[in-house]
Amino acid sequence: MKSDRLILRPWQLPADKESFFQIYQNSEVTYFLPRIRQLATDIESLNAHFSVRLPTIRNQGNGSDWWAMIDRKNNQIIGSIILQNLPDNHGYPTPDSEIGWHLRRDYWGQGYITEAAKVILEYGLITLQLPIIYAVVNPDNYRSIRVTERLGMQSMGLTNKYYDTEALLFSIEA
Repeated sequence: MKSDRLILRPWQLPADKESFFQIYQNSEVTYFLPRIRQLATDIESLNAHFSVRLPTIRNQGNGSDWWAMIDRKNNQIIGSIILQNLPDNHGYPTPDSEIGWHLRRDYWGQGYITEAAKVILEYGLITLQLPIIYAVVNPDNYRSIRVTERLGMQSMGLTNKYYDTEALLFSIEA
């Protein structure tokens, strides 16, 4: 998949492990991602976890994936854009679809997440014909809240339904 400035392709681990680690080893990127922050202390731990997790997501057969965001100017991987089933409070997938994003710190504030998310929302709502896609956001993550607003997602208030934490829930319908 492509946008004006990005190529989106599935992450390929272990081939992409250095780029993957470069994103997730940054404590600002993982500030609201405590589970990933714990894994991102070394490249091999992060790679081992996601080398199992990503195929599990893909093998659900519903179009879910984590895509590497590649800057078309320099061919560098700059982030992840995600469409997956939301996990319940015990980590088991629910039928609810979630969009998520993680971006290298040096690319923040340049519209890359909004650009990639529009492509993935179109893929989910039109190609996969999902009736609704959610975003789950930490209430203190003002940057991600702004992204959901730019995407036209509607706030549904606080929820405790996913990730074993209280979070803001946003949605967009087909």
